[in-house]
Amino acid sequence: MSRQIHEFNDIIRKLRKNLFGKGPERIHTVFVNDMAISTLYGNLSPSEQFIARTPEGKEMVHAARTRMIQSVYASAAPEGMEKLVNAKFVHLFSDIKIEDDIAVSVFLFDRPIDQSGQIGEKKMKQDKVRKIIRFEKGAFTEKEDRVVVEQPATIKINGKEFITIVCSPDKMEEMAIGFLVSERIIPNYKDIQDIRVEEKQVQCTSLQEKCIRFLSNYKTSGLLVPAAA
Repeated sequence: MSRQIHEFNDIIRKLRKNLFGKGPERIHTVFVNDMAISTLYGNLSPSEQFIARTPEGKEMVHAARTRMIQSVYASAAPEGMEKLVNAKFVHLFSDIKIEDDIAVSVFLFDRPIDQSGQIGEKKMKQDKVRKIIRFEKGAFTEKEDRVVVEQPATIKINGKEFITIVCSPDKMEEMAIGFLVSERIIPNYKDIQDIRVEEKQVQCTSLQEKCIRFLSNYKTSGLLVPAAA
């Protein structure tokens, strides 16, 4: 996740927290031309969950989480949003599935979103050209070929360095989520409030710090490198 998207998500979270008393637990945003498409998980407060137990209450919560939020954006874009994407906000399309507590918001702007200033979006090449010796048809030949590049990536959880993994420099966000959940360091991907890649680090914010098993109690096969204390 780039710094630009991270800040965009923070703007969304802050507004909804101020409006409803609780912001989304996790937000996934992508920029597509003149749109920002955000999927929001864990939106409802305990009070809203209680109200939504009845059909009437469910409709009330749905209206608040759609029409009310749209009216807020219609009056003015949140502070800093237009400057962040270098475009004027036009309209918000929003809906929520109360049963699953998942919402989708589509932010429409008057021009393609400027992503030229994103931090952390510059990717290392995933392969390099190297001279190799290949045995083919009974003879050795020297030629150029592409070989996979790997780099160390340090995963931080709630600001604390957790572990360094040697991996491909592509899709590091997905790699970190898969590692943390499959190793049961974080019980569920929904416990991850935010995750972003900054150069050779993956910054992860977990909602349940008490569920994290830190390195003192974590054993590996030896293929992973513990982060420096």
